Amino acid sequence: DLIDIDAYRGDCSPGDYERHLDELRRGNPSARDVACLAARGAAGLVADVLDGAPLGSDDALEARRRRRNAASALAGLEGDDAIGALCARLGDARAEAGEVVALVLGVLPDPAASTCIRDTLRDVGPLTHRAAAAALRQRAARGLFPVDEAWGLTSTLLGSADPESRLAGLSVAPLFAGDTALPAVRPLQDDADPEVATAATEALEAIARVRRTDQLRPDRGP
Repeated sequence: DLIDIDAYRGDCSPGDYERHLDELRRGNPSARDVACLAARGAAGLVADVLDGAPLGSDDALEARRRRRNAASALAGLEGDDAIGALCARLGDARAEAGEVVALVLGVLPDPAASTCIRDTLRDVGPLTHRAAAAALRQRAARGLFPVDEAWGLTSTLLGSADPESRLAGLSVAPLFAGDTALPAVRPLQDDADPEVATAATEALEAIARVRRTDQLRPDRGP
């Protein structure tokens, strides 16, 4: 979960923007620093955060915290220009930057975020597909993206000739009911690409776990 920026930005001043940004760049901002950056909500914030803030670390928890801070700072973006600037970074050469962008696009309420994901998965090269698929998974799970359309995009990825796209599809497939996903995922266990084959096995295991959990629910009928 991202920082609840609304709880901290009541007294943010535009004149303090650079100070808050410096704290983010140092790697240890307060929640108020992050919230006051988010209050800016403009397209220029995308480059300020993704190009200026540390997004990785040798310590996994520290890396996760840094990416959470960066994503939270971008969570106030709105409007086509700002979300367009964010969308363009799905293909960032740095995996950690793409992860941050996916986190943000996964939660933004603006419909432009769904348009970005839709267009990226349909029209942009496979190297962007894993980040876009991560955002699609979050939006679909949160009810921000139509489930039927999300499955349509996922099934297209699963049937792609490019292994990067198939891997992207496998990352989303466990979100869907077994009867929907299983026929599309099972053949990929024998994929010529070993990474795809491994990911398919993991996806099938995840689907099976969800099915077992559903069967154990006390409110499930006979």
